[in-house]
Amino acid sequence: MMSRLRMLAARFRGLFTGSRHDAELTEELDFHVGMETDRLISQGLSPDAARQLALRRFGSVEVTKDAYRDQRGLPWLDQLASDVGYGLRLLRRAPGFTTVAVLTLAFGIGANTAVFSLIDAVLLQPLPYREPDRLALVWLHFDSTDQTKYPASPPELGDLIDRTTLFEDIGGTWSSTGALTGAGEPEQVRMGFVTWNFLSILGVAPALGRHFLPEEQGRGANNTIILADGLWRRRYAADPAIVGRQIQFEGNAVTVIGVMPPGFEILFPSDSAVPRDIQAWVPFGWQPSQPPRTLAHVRVLARMRPGVTPTQVASELDTIAAQLKTEYARYNELGLGFDVFPLQQEVVKDVRPALLALFAGVVIVLLIACVNVASLQLGRLAGRSRELSLRSALGAGRRRIAQQLLVESLLLSCLGGLAGLLVGRLALASVLTLRPDELERLDTVGLSPVVFVFTFVVSLAAGLAFGLAPTIRATGAPLVAALKEGGGRSGSTPLTDRFRWLLVLGEVALGVILLVGAGLMVRSLTELLRLEPGFRAAGVLTFQVSLPGARYPGDAPRAIFARDLEARLRELPGVRAVGGVSHLPLDDYPNWFGFYYADGASDAEKIANMADQRTATPGYFESLGAELVAGRLFDEHDDEETRRVVIVDRILAERLWPGENPIGKGLHFEGWENGPFVLRRAEVVGVVKHIRHHSLTTELRPQIYVPYPQSARPVMTYAVRTDGSPQALVGPVRQALARLDRDLPFSKVRTLQEYVDRASAGARFTALLASLFAALALLLASIGLYGVVSFGVRQRTREIGVRLTLGATPTAIRRAVVGEGLTAAGAGLGLGLLGALAVGGLLERLLFGVSSKDPLTYAVVAGVLLAVALVAAYLPARRATRVDPMLALRTD
Repeated sequence: MMSRLRMLAARFRGLFTGSRHDAELTEELDFHVGMETDRLISQGLSPDAARQLALRRFGSVEVTKDAYRDQRGLPWLDQLASDVGYGLRLLRRAPGFTTVAVLTLAFGIGANTAVFSLIDAVLLQPLPYREPDRLALVWLHFDSTDQTKYPASPPELGDLIDRTTLFEDIGGTWSSTGALTGAGEPEQVRMGFVTWNFLSILGVAPALGRHFLPEEQGRGANNTIILADGLWRRRYAADPAIVGRQIQFEGNAVTVIGVMPPGFEILFPSDSAVPRDIQAWVPFGWQPSQPPRTLAHVRVLARMRPGVTPTQVASELDTIAAQLKTEYARYNELGLGFDVFPLQQEVVKDVRPALLALFAGVVIVLLIACVNVASLQLGRLAGRSRELSLRSALGAGRRRIAQQLLVESLLLSCLGGLAGLLVGRLALASVLTLRPDELERLDTVGLSPVVFVFTFVVSLAAGLAFGLAPTIRATGAPLVAALKEGGGRSGSTPLTDRFRWLLVLGEVALGVILLVGAGLMVRSLTELLRLEPGFRAAGVLTFQVSLPGARYPGDAPRAIFARDLEARLRELPGVRAVGGVSHLPLDDYPNWFGFYYADGASDAEKIANMADQRTATPGYFESLGAELVAGRLFDEHDDEETRRVVIVDRILAERLWPGENPIGKGLHFEGWENGPFVLRRAEVVGVVKHIRHHSLTTELRPQIYVPYPQSARPVMTYAVRTDGSPQALVGPVRQALARLDRDLPFSKVRTLQEYVDRASAGARFTALLASLFAALALLLASIGLYGVVSFGVRQRTREIGVRLTLGATPTAIRRAVVGEGLTAAGAGLGLGLLGALAVGGLLERLLFGVSSKDPLTYAVVAGVLLAVALVAAYLPARRATRVDPMLALRTD
């Protein structure tokens, strides 16, 4: 073993010391020849005769040198260098072929580079926290309902803190908004309410200052705040002396103790209602042991101990749930359970299927590109019969010819890879401008070293893939014999022609699969855009207001403010309706939901259903354009002094009172009343059509609406419907709010249509990219079909000339050529449709309102493919009929 390693090392050194060793070898050979010459001279021969005889006895000096060089260096590397040089010269002599092949590969490799860059940034790169693989989210679930991922109450968080042993640390968060006043204009910002240890669990230290301390959490604790870098730079001019200074938050003086580093975000899944653009954090005003257990709003984050797996944690959480069900009868009735999810897995779960589907699409595009280049090489191989015959006659074996052809293919793929990097960079820049919110982890996306390695590997794999076809054809026994005979008059063989047709059939089939996938995405997007979400988004301006508790304590002052604000807004020109709601549809504001049941419900029915709870002002449903199904809407008489009333959606009404009139029925639910949630009973006075609050594609939970004066929330979003442009109302609305309370900021100023567009952005993004890749695949497949038909026409020029001379009509010639093209396209279409049916189920999760076997999509794809194939086959067919018979007969 050691001798082989020494030999290999000596050969490797010989690559870099060849000239010095050659000089030493020449000197040594001359020495031996000289000694033999001197000996012969001493025997009486003349110097010239002695020299000639010594050389004859010694043998060929050059042969000896070559043998030594073979032992000294790496012959295969020299051979490879020779093949590379020869391949580059061949590519330079065929600029048309080289340009077409490189561009074809550039599009295929570039598309893969761009999509893999997204996958690397979103799916493969770890979250920007310390040891993110140890971070996990803990949710509650109840067997008595279909509700999963239920947030925890403070006491439930305390139970987890006290009883778990597999977590290194555990904390929680909840988000809302708050007003910053004092210096500068009032500003409403996204707030993160957290346990004192929440930010330290993530393992990201503040850029300035420190994290919270345990004594800074709970009622009566010191008021402290940590700022996000963006807020610190924008509002406080990046003043490093901000740490230790007091600022005004929600009407109270709070002390800034830290500033988080640039780019820091709370990356939670979209269904957690924890937004990424949080601008400041404050500690909770309670301790985990404080009741009530029914106030569930804490999103629990935990850091597992080193070496602990989620499966082990899940087993321990099952034990804790069993203990709690023994200690609390309510938990036993509800069927309490805990679920643990790795944070990394949860953050990317929504976007993973779309990215993987897009990656599968670009892989198909690359395969089609490889098939095209392989077809081009087969056509070019037919024209190199003389060259390959000569090389074979001079002693080159099949292995040597195969090596040369593979080297040429790899050279093409490397050139295509270099061009693909440029195409991928341009494509990536375009993709980033279209990205939906789910892909916000792309701030640093680019052509990273991992992407470069991926592109290099893909380029080599592509070179081997499309290089196999010409290599197999060139080294096959029948073709070798044909080449030695000169290749025939045309330089092509039936084998190569059939092989090219098979390649075209394969690329058409792949293109059909991609076209069907893209068609299904577009159909799904069309159905999504046609969906009626339960409201009319056009012509509505929305904004959010957060009322500080110090100036607006309790329901009564908040209700007076809302009444005065809406009265001022209704006076603005062009305003048709004004209303407020605690949770605007499709917003990411944390959701409130709880149990509900009808009068006379059994114990089991009391814990069987959960509904979203919203509080709304009288004009809300009119401003949103919601549809009243039965009863009436809220009016000014539904205030804190009248009987409790609610409006429910049709789903809840049909679930509790199927076939009955729900108006006047009694409904029990957990409602907000002057701060805490309490069990309350109200009379149903109206039923509205279900409004899709969480997603355009799902009806998650039924909804309960409470009059604002009877459940006044501090944070409200107002909707203003106008006959004109909603954006034109921004200034007047701001002025109306300032006249009412100049220290009260408003935020999230958007049109309602923007919320709808954002909710459908993911589907738009996927459909657009899938359509672009499908169009590219269709283009490449049509080029491949055109190339094969055109090549066949050129190879049959003599035959066509003979047929025209013997009286064949141009129409018959065109029909025959087009028929061959359509036959191949039809066969590929059939295989592609079968393949699409086989893999269509993988797209089901990405589709809405359409089946993966949608007949309309398949019919449209078939029609488009056949139309493109007809054009691709007709162009060379038309050229075939313009052949001069006399010139064709003289064609060699």
